[in-house]
Amino acid sequence: KFFLNNFQNISEEKTKLYITRQNSSYRKILNESDVIKLFKKNNFQIVNPSNYEIKEQINLFSKADIVVSPTGSNLANIIFCRKGTKIYEIAPDFKHSYENNLSIRYQKISEINDLDYYKIIGNSVDVKTHSKIAKKFFSKKILEESSYYKNIIVKISDLTKYLN
Repeated sequence: KFFLNNFQNISEEKTKLYITRQNSSYRKILNESDVIKLFKKNNFQIVNPSNYEIKEQINLFSKADIVVSPTGSNLANIIFCRKGTKIYEIAPDFKHSYENNLSIRYQKISEINDLDYYKIIGNSVDVKTHSKIAKKFFSKKILEESSYYKNIIVKISDLTKYLN
């Protein structure tokens, strides 16, 4: 409530955001150059939240009319979005029961904050080398089978359909 009351009315400006995960170990969009071309053509701002201070992130998300992002912690910033903001999560196809909570968390945040949520399923692509942190905390089996620890290729036609 604090954030909604103190940041949402900063500006009537509305923006469209594409959130990149280009520097991440997992769930990167492998065909992101094509994705970015599409979004730039449609007046989206390309954002890597890790390059912004928290107040700047709050400001970016509170002005957003549309947010498109691969699944990941940057999507937690949707808590700062205005009611009715369209959220498009690009996600892998989660196939295992232990992935259930991962697959619905941003949908649940959207429901709580009265945001319009959509999920775009991309194709999972194996990651050849896992991060040291992931290897330390997760079994080899989970790292190999879970879609959460893979990258994504998204169909441009799917994105175009949602943009229209």
